[in-house]
Amino acid sequence: MNNIHKLLCSAFPFHIVLDKSLTVVQTGPSLRKLEGSKWKGKPFLECVEVETPSSTKSYDDIVASGSSVFFLKDHETSVTLKGQWAPFSAKDQDYLIFLCSPVITSQDDIDRLKLNLGDFPKYDSTIDFLVILQTQQNMLTDSRRMAAALKKEIAERKTVQKQLEKARASLEQTVAERTSQLRDANEQLENTIQLLEQRNAEITRLYDLGEMLQGCQTLDAAFTGIARLFARLMPSSLGVIQYRASPKQEMQVVSRWGAATIDKTLLQEVEEPLIFDGIIYGAIWIAYSDAMPDISKSVFVNTSLKQINKALESLHVKGKLHEQSVRDPLTGLSNRRYMLNFFQQQIQKAEKAVDTDWPIGLIMIDIDHFKSFNDRFGHHVGDRVLVELSGLLNRHVRGDDVACRYGGEEFLVILPGAGRIQCAERAERIRTDVSQTLHERLCGPVNEPITISGGVSYYPAHGKTPQALIEYADSRLYAAKRSGRNQIL
Repeated sequence: MNNIHKLLCSAFPFHIVLDKSLTVVQTGPSLRKLEGSKWKGKPFLECVEVETPSSTKSYDDIVASGSSVFFLKDHETSVTLKGQWAPFSAKDQDYLIFLCSPVITSQDDIDRLKLNLGDFPKYDSTIDFLVILQTQQNMLTDSRRMAAALKKEIAERKTVQKQLEKARASLEQTVAERTSQLRDANEQLENTIQLLEQRNAEITRLYDLGEMLQGCQTLDAAFTGIARLFARLMPSSLGVIQYRASPKQEMQVVSRWGAATIDKTLLQEVEEPLIFDGIIYGAIWIAYSDAMPDISKSVFVNTSLKQINKALESLHVKGKLHEQSVRDPLTGLSNRRYMLNFFQQQIQKAEKAVDTDWPIGLIMIDIDHFKSFNDRFGHHVGDRVLVELSGLLNRHVRGDDVACRYGGEEFLVILPGAGRIQCAERAERIRTDVSQTLHERLCGPVNEPITISGGVSYYPAHGKTPQALIEYADSRLYAAKRSGRNQIL
């Protein structure tokens, strides 16, 4: 609008610009000399009178009149303006431009209006000016159109660039996610392989443990085997096994293993009680370091202890059944069956010792007057006598000796390695101990000494079979009874 205003002011100093409401927007510099400066912002029809055509009342009337010549008369100066209207658009607004010049009839009019040559239009024809004006407007429109097209193209390119950047970012994110997924999958695969290797090692270890336990016939063999196996499979570990054969006994350390050094800051401890038939018979304690190569050792230790517990319980039951089969239920001494097997084994051992003299002593004992004792005091007191005598015999036997109840009130003591003199001396010590202390241990109605008679035999002088040695000792026993009892022959 500024460029148009400058062009209008230079070409047509007398001009008027109206908006669609026919309000004066601006006037030319020459027209402002004729009090036109007061018109701006006022309704056009309040400032001038339209002489021709007289029917002009609105914007649409003026546009509809085409290129007709208009005569306007200023209310204040009574100057008549002759010119043509032209519609015009600027910045999306519609305007009317009245290109005019004053009607001059004489020099007096020029002097009265105080005009000079520069106040008059440079163009004689309004049409010429409108052509120039339209040309500039077209150029301006083309420039705007080109600018709009360029702006649109720039915007489209920016949009495409943003889309490309977004696609590239999405692709990079997808690649990063796929790379991360592949890395995670690879780590999971490696962990799975490592876990399978650990499980395979555990299965192998547990298989070795199971085979070892199956090969054990006694608890003592199992205790020793467990210690050796853990010392081999877990060299950086410590372990202790405690056990008692009876709930009445104290716990004893029956096996142990251990490393020379262990990192106490990384120490892990596990304890598994050995519970058989609801009774605690012992415990296994294991300490190991987390710095050991096998990271699954915790699982192995706990699984192994469960397996060991079951195996030891089975051996405990087996041992208990075996003990019942070879023990006298009343006295707890070995029974005749066990005694005969043991006696035969000792004789075979002595027969193989060809370079050395390996005697075997045998003592047969019988309680004097035991039948009448039972009749006077009752069988329950008689049973107590048998139990107390069994305890006394156990206190007199050595590590390899065996005391057994042969039957009724008869007892046998087998003394491997004892010759004639040793056998006789030990038999006499047993007889003396019985006669002096046995009745005192009863702490009941028995207030008289209890005595025993005994017979002695020894291998190989008196026989080379268990039966022969027992028969000889039995004959000596009855000889002692016939000689007055309470003696050893």
